[in-house]
Amino acid sequence: MFHMTSLLSFDPVVKFKENDTNLAFTGISWKFSIEQTAVDDVQDFFAEPEGIVYLNPPHQCTRVSVTLGECGVDYKPLHIPSRFVLSFEKMKVRIKDALKT
Repeated sequence: MFHMTSLLSFDPVVKFKENDTNLAFTGISWKFSIEQTAVDDVQDFFAEPEGIVYLNPPHQCTRVSVTLGECGVDYKPLHIPSRFVLSFEKMKVRIKDALKT
């Protein structure tokens, strides 16, 4: 199961933009290879559209929280005869990026 919530808020009085994103994965097994571009696809999903020009850009803060429950990653390199399997019973990762622009 995959669950995603994202809240984008902007306060024009203090010129502050805040983006809170929560991702939760439960019971997922992912066979990963170098050719897959899942990370790029997620970055493109959360990116602001091109062509937006801020005359006086706001301060911004981005927080991302990822929760993994009973998940696994199976990685097999293309040209190396090895394999790496990682399983999570429960894991939480939080990232905060405060940018002053």
